[in-house]
Amino acid sequence: MKKSVFVLGMALSAMVLVGCGDKKKSDSDITEGDVKQAVESLSDFQEGKYNVAVEVGYYELNDENQRLNLRKLASNGVLTYNAEQINEYDDNNNFIAAHVFVNVDVTAEGQKYVLAKSYIDSLNCDVDTLNRFASETYPMDEVSKKEIVPVRNPLVVIQNDSEEMPETQPESLSDLAQKTPTLYEAAKAKETKREVSFLSMKKSIYKIKDVVCDDLMKKQGNAQADVIVEQSEVTPFGRILDGYTKGEKKTLHVTLKYYIERGWGVESQAPVQNN
Repeated sequence: MKKSVFVLGMALSAMVLVGCGDKKKSDSDITEGDVKQAVESLSDFQEGKYNVAVEVGYYELNDENQRLNLRKLASNGVLTYNAEQINEYDDNNNFIAAHVFVNVDVTAEGQKYVLAKSYIDSLNCDVDTLNRFASETYPMDEVSKKEIVPVRNPLVVIQNDSEEMPETQPESLSDLAQKTPTLYEAAKAKETKREVSFLSMKKSIYKIKDVVCDDLMKKQGNAQADVIVEQSEVTPFGRILDGYTKGEKKTLHVTLKYYIERGWGVESQAPVQNN
């Protein structure tokens, strides 16, 4: 009877032992493929984890840097863009301010990167801060920082002093309500814009190295490895608005834990500083 209990105990112990090495020995042995699968299950590798929002439609946009980014995106064929300047005057034709209105829409090429807002909201993610560098040339590089915007001025009435002007009568409230809106007021009235979320960047695993699982770690179901992560897909939105660069890499040191129910999972991760 004691011998049977001893054998049963040995069998249960064997169920939680974890092997490690390059070759697969059992479901619980760790391989580079297991590390890859565990790391790719992290939120950083979810579709749409890295995204950026752009306002499309017809609206006032007086920020020159934002308009420059829109023109860069248009140069990459993902947006259409045009702008016009509408000057605002008072009732006496005195200049008040210049206003720039833009008309922005998504092209068929840009539609490839559109992400459903409901999906983006569900991610609830923060974008990592990365060291970035420029390595490639894109159409946006040829876009001039100086923008020539066509101006639409309201009709300025110049009165001839020699003409006898009728005596000005006070306007009633109904007369004021029936005034023709100025060009600026008309432009503001037809403003319409909506926010569209676009894919900015995707990450993938470039290489896995230094998988470690010694005898003690094997008994505890632990392992560790270094994983080189690459920005494998960077869209025009990611390059222009977020400053991402395709091919940029960083190394993560990950610790892993083996779970009988679901296999290997990442327990923690930390960036490895390059020497």
